[in-house]
Amino acid sequence: MVLHGTFVLITVSAITGTGILDTPPREITMPTVNCPTCRKSVEWSTENTHRPFCSDRCRLIDLGEWADGNRYIPMDPEHDEVTSADLDRD
Repeated sequence: MVLHGTFVLITVSAITGTGILDTPPREITMPTVNCPTCRKSVEWSTENTHRPFCSDRCRLIDLGEWADGNRYIPMDPEHDEVTSADLDRD
């Protein structure tokens, strides 16, 4: 077993005793998501600073929709009037 940074490479000889495989390593593909604003397919990677959005423009459009009240998290009427004092009661 050979340690390289955060990756661990295990030689085939350690598993089967036959030596290192002649096949090249597989390319890792990054998952994709759809931009919440325009639905464009976007790669989910650390290089995409706007994720899950495709661009700064789409990110700002979404922020504006939240600020205008067009997007919101629905309330639960059963718990709308719960206060911190209610939570402290046992």
